[in-house]
Amino acid sequence: MATAVPYKDKDGQIVSYQIQVFRGRDSSGKKLKPYTESWKVPETYKSEKAIKKALEKEMGAFEARCKEGKVSIEASTLSECCWRYIELKSGNKKKSIAFYESLMPRIEAEIGFIRWDKLKPKHLDDFYIKLQKPESRKDAKAIAKDQLLIERNHQKLTNKALAEAAGICSNTVTLALKKHKVNIETAQKLSTALNKELSELFDIVSPGGENGLSAKTVHHYHTFLHSVLEMARKKENLAFNPASAATAPTVTHKEAEFFEIDEIIQIRQTLEKYPMKYRVMICLLADTGIRRGELFGIRWSAISFERNEILINRNVQRVKGLGLFADTPKGRRSRTIHISEEMASLLLEYKAYQEKELAYIEIPQYNKEGYLFIQENGNVMDPNSLNIWTKKFETAEGLPHIYPHKFRHSQASILLYSGIDLITVAARLGHNQTSTTTDIYGHVLQKADQHASDMIAQALYGK
Repeated sequence: MATAVPYKDKDGQIVSYQIQVFRGRDSSGKKLKPYTESWKVPETYKSEKAIKKALEKEMGAFEARCKEGKVSIEASTLSECCWRYIELKSGNKKKSIAFYESLMPRIEAEIGFIRWDKLKPKHLDDFYIKLQKPESRKDAKAIAKDQLLIERNHQKLTNKALAEAAGICSNTVTLALKKHKVNIETAQKLSTALNKELSELFDIVSPGGENGLSAKTVHHYHTFLHSVLEMARKKENLAFNPASAATAPTVTHKEAEFFEIDEIIQIRQTLEKYPMKYRVMICLLADTGIRRGELFGIRWSAISFERNEILINRNVQRVKGLGLFADTPKGRRSRTIHISEEMASLLLEYKAYQEKELAYIEIPQYNKEGYLFIQENGNVMDPNSLNIWTKKFETAEGLPHIYPHKFRHSQASILLYSGIDLITVAARLGHNQTSTTTDIYGHVLQKADQHASDMIAQALYGK
């Protein structure tokens, strides 16, 4: 049976629990060291009822993994190495940490119980293969085959007995047998209780059809695990990182989409009849090539109208469980970019417009940060709102497909094709290395090189 021991912070608030599962006693009657797992109370859970419900669910799941032999008593499981790595990287960007944490549920369920020093490349290969199957999708569901009922009858079990063996309620068993869609976790519990493989008793369906996670997503898992295992290898002074010999799926890189110059001009002209806030947003994206989060992170104090420059030093983003927050730009580097006279004039016009609007606001500390783009309550806007607006805008006006990052790609293609050197382009885009620029815009560089060749031919041979 699972129990939970609370851990409190210096203010007396419970921040985590250590879940323990009894392992029995040795020949002398002494209690064996229990299986243990740390469970951190999610920041979004405020009520005791919600925390208790989530804790009980985790206790049940952990106890089930113990019974299945998926939990090691050793202190060096892959799961523990992963969490230790995340803890050591806690000073990194919040979004990066949240992303690492989002990878953990699948890792813990499939290979997290393996001691890291016993982990083989085949374990990782099998994990990557499974991730590419439909059942790995969070939105995937399971539908029982006729074999589920046949197997239940063969083992002479009632719905209640099967439910108890699987650790679920009998009503869920009834729904599964009637071929209602059930969660993959439920289907797996039923299959384990009947000592059968999931594929023998259930069909997996998902909006992705026959596809599981994309090659790019699986590659994220591989990169993360390689970093975790490399850290463990160095600390233990061992020679081999099993992820180095594992085979992740090949990622096919798509060519970046960009606007033609006449399309950007058309968009700017069409914007004249729309609210100034959105006109300024789109024009800034087109004129500077900054990222969407960087756009929403601009404050009036970061703009120098004497030098026509903007300091890009904030990146506003929304992360699940954290909400909206401002961080440093990608790569942790601030940069200053020059803007055109036309863009500066539009910004001054927008500044005067916003100040006139603010004069009627009597809310204390309204837009105290001085952001360019704010909500009605004075807080910075959610970057996702721009994607929603551009979708409506392009549909209403019959324009080419518009999304914020497409303007960034367009900026890069215009600069590179115009002969601007790679170092300058990388610096303006905020790439720490020019190799990042060449990786993303290699096809544009090829076209620019062909254009350069044509120019040389014209100069030398009069073509």
